[in-house]
Amino acid sequence: MNDIQLPDFDKMLEQIQKIKTLSVEVSKLDLQIKYLESITFRQGKEQGLATNFVESAYKHTGFNDEILPLREQIVDKKAELEAARYTLELDKSLIEVWRTISANERLGLQ
Repeated sequence: MNDIQLPDFDKMLEQIQKIKTLSVEVSKLDLQIKYLESITFRQGKEQGLATNFVESAYKHTGFNDEILPLREQIVDKKAELEAARYTLELDKSLIEVWRTISANERLGLQ
């Protein structure tokens, strides 16, 4: 167990920057989806369609499937974001394990 190495702090900073970038990308995609959903509702009203029908039939896809690619992108970006967060958490945990082992060695417990 003494072979625990500290994570590379430069890589951790890069990971934090990646999390920030991915968070912004997810937010932008979410705004684009909401904007397209509002356009879909507006078009549905202009065509005289019932709001319930538009919501159940076209909310997720749009009238011409224009929302679907954005939904695919946001799912991918959210998965990347979660993986980046878990990687950072793992590095933090490794630091805590290293600190514990280091303290135990100083106290002569290992």
